[in-house]
Amino acid sequence: MSEQQKSQAPNIAKVFEPGLETGMRMFNTPGELLSAAQNYWLALLRYQMDFYFPMFKAMRYFNNVESLRIMTENPMDTVLQYTNLLQYNGEIFSLGQLNSLEAALDYHAADVRKAFSAWLNSFNGDQNGESLFDFIAHNAGATEIMAQRLPQEIKDIADEYGFHFERGGYELIAETDRFMLYQVLPTEKETEVRQDGKPILIVHPYVLGADILAFLPSENKSYVHCFANQGIPTYFRILKDIGKNPAVQAITLEDDIRDMKFFCEKIKERHGRTLTLNGYCQGGLITLANLLSGELDDLVDTHLTCVAPIDGTRSPGFA
Repeated sequence: MSEQQKSQAPNIAKVFEPGLETGMRMFNTPGELLSAAQNYWLALLRYQMDFYFPMFKAMRYFNNVESLRIMTENPMDTVLQYTNLLQYNGEIFSLGQLNSLEAALDYHAADVRKAFSAWLNSFNGDQNGESLFDFIAHNAGATEIMAQRLPQEIKDIADEYGFHFERGGYELIAETDRFMLYQVLPTEKETEVRQDGKPILIVHPYVLGADILAFLPSENKSYVHCFANQGIPTYFRILKDIGKNPAVQAITLEDDIRDMKFFCEKIKERHGRTLTLNGYCQGGLITLANLLSGELDDLVDTHLTCVAPIDGTRSPGFA
């Protein structure tokens, strides 16, 4: 091969290189589309099952109770109650499906715009914008994360996530038939609890559960430990397991208020001063009801809520 031919060989390779790369990406695109579709529907199915499994379990309990009551209740009353219940459930289901559909349409509408923009970039040969191949690969990767990697990562942190009272770092102060009161101790060894400091009592959401407020304590990603690590006397009220404690199954708001007053008295006795009551999400609604009862007037002087479902007005804008 002459020197001229040798010098032209790399140039020929460069000419064909973009075409080869495009061909390979076109070859991989159907597989990426199929993978994205499979992962999308898998994640959606898991999301639906998270709601359906508890519903089926509740239906079984409901049928067991009704099979005993049907022989003692007036048949017409039973029919009327079932009709009202069916209407109520239908309204909740319709609202839930409508909200889910709106969220999905909003997401896909934005995605379609991005896909069209990526197609234009590819068609026009725009090297600065996202190409259609990049768009498809990005979506395939995102759906894989949601459907495959995220559930596995959640399993991997199970031993670190949430409260592990059996491992230490918490002190059981008091309990009732329905709740337990723990003091949350600092995770930072150099921090000492200020016994003369103003104590705070935190109430967790019932639906999300308690563990959401102690996400990853060892990585400083814990709501309750954020207070404790500043030396603040931090207390946490946790609801007992409803499956093992009949008192929780029959709890009333009055029971909640009485238990809260008992716990607040214990905390005030330990620190000699009134405390801050902090309700998170649904817990904020519960703590507000406790305060409005007047039973905590001499025990609590500050109320904090976080993302609590409290409006306090009749304004359509706020609602």
